[in-house]
Amino acid sequence: MQQAKPLFWFSHKEEKSDTSFDVSLFYLGGQCAKQVPELRYRVSA
Repeated sequence: MQQAKPLFWFSHKEEKSDTSFDVSLFYLGGQCAKQVPELRYRVSA
C-alpha cells in the first residue's frame, strides 16, 4: 500500500515518454520514500 501512490505517479510519467525522469522517480520512490516519509508525500503531490 505504501508503494501504491508512487506507482501511480510512475504510470502517469510513462505516458509522457519520460524514461529518464521515470527512472529517477522510481529510485526515489523505492528507497528514499521508505527512509524519508516527507519525500513520499511530495512525490504523491
